[in-house]
Amino acid sequence: MKLPSQIILLPLFTFFLQTLCAQKPATRPAASIVQKSKLPVLTTHLGPMKDSVVTMSANLVKSIIDARLVITDDKGSEYKLTYYEFLYKRIGIKEDEATGKISPTTTISADHFTSSPLPVLWKKIIKEELKSGEELYFFDIIVKNAQGASMYAPNLKILIQ
Repeated sequence: MKLPSQIILLPLFTFFLQTLCAQKPATRPAASIVQKSKLPVLTTHLGPMKDSVVTMSANLVKSIIDARLVITDDKGSEYKLTYYEFLYKRIGIKEDEATGKISPTTTISADHFTSSPLPVLWKKIIKEELKSGEELYFFDIIVKNAQGASMYAPNLKILIQ
């Protein structure tokens, strides 16, 4: 009984396999070539400070923390700020519960924003508590050009002396 069914199934299987292999592959539409555009050289400003790592006195930073974060290109054109992250690294203290010994440490407060300048609460805290050895860091700054294309702007890190 097995032999007749094998004899019938073998030619049938060969026929389907041959039909399957003989089909032409589906053609895809030609990929369109996207022209690469040259990205502008952007600069991040907060008052007189420019992107990169800047060391400043606490009093000077307190006086310019109200300023807007401005992103410009090498031609002086301003870009629309759509998103950025801000981090405030503070100096704090911690107490060892077992010994009662107090030692210095750092704490971090961070958030993301969609407009500049910083909210009133953040500016108030910075103006009241900023001291030497702390850091302010603007990062992941996203801007849009006049055509609506998004791009990253350089980070700005401020070290307090």
